[in-house]
Amino acid sequence: MSTTTYACMPGLHSRDTPRFKGKRILRFLVEYEFCATTAHLTSTQTIRQITCYCDTKSERFIESLHKYYEEDWDNFKSRLLEFYPSEEEKPYYKVDHLIKLIRKDRKLSSIEKFDNYICEFTVIATALEERKALSETDKYNYFWWGVKPMSFRNEIGNVLRNSKQWTDLTNPPPMEEATRAIKLRLKRDLYRVPNDETTHTVSDDEGSSSTTDSDESSDSEDLDEEPKRAKNKKGQLKPENKQKKDEVTTPKPAELSKAQESIDPMKSNIDDLAEKIGQLTLALGQLDPDKVA
Repeated sequence: MSTTTYACMPGLHSRDTPRFKGKRILRFLVEYEFCATTAHLTSTQTIRQITCYCDTKSERFIESLHKYYEEDWDNFKSRLLEFYPSEEEKPYYKVDHLIKLIRKDRKLSSIEKFDNYICEFTVIATALEERKALSETDKYNYFWWGVKPMSFRNEIGNVLRNSKQWTDLTNPPPMEEATRAIKLRLKRDLYRVPNDETTHTVSDDEGSSSTTDSDESSDSEDLDEEPKRAKNKKGQLKPENKQKKDEVTTPKPAELSKAQESIDPMKSNIDDLAEKIGQLTLALGQLDPDKVA
């Protein structure tokens, strides 16, 4: 024996109660019809209770319809949609909205950022395509120019050309192929070759591991000597500096004689003159001894 369970309609002041305030008629009808079906309401009950979930203005308008007093829910719903057209459910987009989107500054550095961009682009582009206001070439062109920064766009373009996925260079690349290449490029688990600096650093660390202990001991000794050196600089002179100082302060005998000569030049000139006179006298004596005597 099967039993049928009945659910109640949501309360008027409940948080999840569907409400109609003159907009989004399709969403309201879907939610209201689901609640009425779950509560096993008849067609007449479904029509009569709809005004309980509408605002005052919409309630007065619905009660003025002749279909409201009939018992056919489908006819009543069709009549209601004539006054609340479904076009109000979708915003009206223009090409200017698409141009404004692609002109925004963005940096597609992750898949999350790219997904946000492509979702916004698809919503506007699809609405324009339904109205025959956007061709496929223009769609690809707008999408491609919205991929930023320019360096990233050029990188993806090189990938598409090298993989023969962008052969007609007179037109923008296909949107599907560009999307696939961008997502592949932005994958986090994508293998990347380490740069030269990283590999060089790793090899240096491995090569110097054997000499680390000896270097540490020498470094510790140098660190111990540094305070002593600093103290010697501040408190007293080093022995080498002291010896140099003594050498500078005590002049040598040769330097003293040179200094004396520079001090008394007249005396040295007189001595030279006297020596020359003596040599001349001896020479004259040898030539004529009688005259000399």
